[in-house]
Amino acid sequence: MHTDREDGIYRVRVQREATELTGCGGAPEALLTKHTWKVQHIDDKAVQSDTPVTLSFTADGRMGGQGACNGFSSGYQLTGENLTTSAIAATQKACMDELMAQDQALFDVLQQLSRFDIDAQGQLLLIAADGRKIVAEAL
Repeated sequence: MHTDREDGIYRVRVQREATELTGCGGAPEALLTKHTWKVQHIDDKAVQSDTPVTLSFTADGRMGGQGACNGFSSGYQLTGENLTTSAIAATQKACMDELMAQDQALFDVLQQLSRFDIDAQGQLLLIAADGRKIVAEAL
């Protein structure tokens, strides 16, 4: 087993015979708060916006960001890889119907979060109880 530590995040490589497993670990909070995240996909649909759709998490249990039209915020609770949010508060700016629908899809998934993961490419996966997910990359 080999480990590297970078800013509170451990990268682990375990090799047994011909099988090698890699992953990350450390304090789950550090995995979320280390970056601002740019949303790439919401429920398997690519984000359509000239404005980056972003998410960020703070160490004091707050989450917020910018949708295609509206800013938002919420509290979050983290236990291991389980991640839940409180009610999502959002501004109420009007814009094109498609972008408003995309914001609503983002808020719906965020409201139903049950866990998170970091994939092999370092992308953040926010996963709702019903399997819908948000995929974001670090900025």
